[in-house]
Amino acid sequence: MPRIFGCALRLPSSVILFSLLAGGVLLGITGALLALPVAATVRMLIEELRIERPGQQKQAEDVELQERDDRNEKEYARRAEGMPAAESAAIADEISSNRLKEENSLSTKTDAPS
Repeated sequence: MPRIFGCALRLPSSVILFSLLAGGVLLGITGALLALPVAATVRMLIEELRIERPGQQKQAEDVELQERDDRNEKEYARRAEGMPAAESAAIADEISSNRLKEENSLSTKTDAPS
């Protein structure tokens, strides 16, 4: 059972077993029934709300992506200042298509055999 629930909820078998035991001991049958959804929710929250600790290094890929986002936002703000909404949308579309082309060219360069 823990293996089946573990695959469905993407939780280790040990967490499933511990959750069922703890829920059953604390709240009886109701606790056992609620233990797995609570465990899955806690795991999801931990993954989604993960906060970087002061000594933790960011991955270079994430830093590069953030820098590109910042550059594109500054370019959009500079070019779209005082423009009507339709022209601003066209500028945003142009910037996003240029970025998509840039990302595709970077991925094809890294995928190419040496």
